[in-house]
Amino acid sequence: MINKLQKEIAEMNANYPEVGSEIQKHKVKIQKKESCLEALELFLENINLLDRYKLNDFSPSTYNGSIEIKGVKISVEPDVIIRGEYRSKKYCGAVKLYFSKLNKLTADMGKTISSMVYEHLKLFDDNADSKHCFVYDVINSTIYSASGSYSKRIKEIEMTCEDIQALWPAIQPK
Repeated sequence: MINKLQKEIAEMNANYPEVGSEIQKHKVKIQKKESCLEALELFLENINLLDRYKLNDFSPSTYNGSIEIKGVKISVEPDVIIRGEYRSKKYCGAVKLYFSKLNKLTADMGKTISSMVYEHLKLFDDNADSKHCFVYDVINSTIYSASGSYSKRIKEIEMTCEDIQALWPAIQPK
């Protein structure tokens, strides 16, 4: 994957368009690919944060879509599903990867997102376990788990959704 991105970036740098209006679009495409490459390299450098799961089954998530809370649909799309067994008990967890340099993920945001990932995962798997649902901030090499604060966070999300549901009818499109 890294080699493929490096080749694509090199090809794009070697083949700039001649039309002036296309040059800026081309530069943006190159910057996006370079950002993806950098994030992927950081992820691979820090993969040891996930070592405790090295014997587990990983799969791409097919549990995409939205979850409805108090009448508000929230998009939740875990990136990776983790399945394992601990002390003869099966569990299922999920990882949401976060790749932003500009908007640093705070601990509060990370725990809230991981709680949403867990809430979403419960819809699909009876073995969902909050201890194995987390957000991985790739740029800052930090993991935020849903464990511990899950119930409190979901209550906060429910209250926020109730507020949104109550205010939404008053918002007029322009």
